[in-house]
This record gives sequence, C-alpha cells and structure tokens, in this order.
Amino acid sequence: MQLKCTAEPIWQSDPMRFTLKKKNYDDLRGDDLLVPRMLIVVCVPEDVDRWIDQNEERMILQRCGYFLSLRTFPARSNGKSPVTVPIPRRQQFTVAALRDIMCEIGQGRRP
Repeated sequence: MQLKCTAEPIWQSDPMRFTLKKKNYDDLRGDDLLVPRMLIVVCVPEDVDRWIDQNEERMILQRCGYFLSLRTFPARSNGKSPVTVPIPRRQQFTVAALRDIMCEIGQGRRP
C-alpha cells in the first residue's frame, strides 16, 4: 500500500481527483504483480495541528482516507507527466474495508 496525504479539498467532489507522479502510478498499476498494491489517500485539514489527536489510549485522524486499486489502469506513455486518478468517495479506507481487502487477497483474488 502506498499512502499519500493531502490537505487539498479533493474530498468535496465525487469522484475525487488525485495526482500521482508517473513513477508512483506505474509502480501501483498492472495485473501481473506478485503482491497486490493499493493507493491510499488520506485527506487532512489544512491546519497541521488538527490532523491528529493521539495519546496512549487512542489515535484519532481528522477527515478520512480513501483507497484505490490501480491494477487494471492502463499504461501511460506520456513521458514523466503526472497522472490524475479518480477515487470514488464510497471507497473509504475503514476497518471493514481493510478486512474485505485482506479477505480477497487471502482467497487468491486481487482487489
């Protein structure tokens, strides 16, 4: 899983649009990978002091994370130009979503 973070208000649209360096895009895409790969984008408030509240009992992140499998995304031949990918807002990276992803992988399927 490749984790990215943004304070841009991309979460206000559906699908969200997130721009990756072409190298990151290429590293995450493809159906012939031995280990499944996933992009996770965490949306955070602009104010760094509001990103996280943490102590020994809990860790609370503000806003939300979203996931996307680029497994079936096409190769891009546009040199080193960044690639913008659509992430549906319904694909929240929750405990249940992580459990489902891990179950799929455990059953030999690719998310």
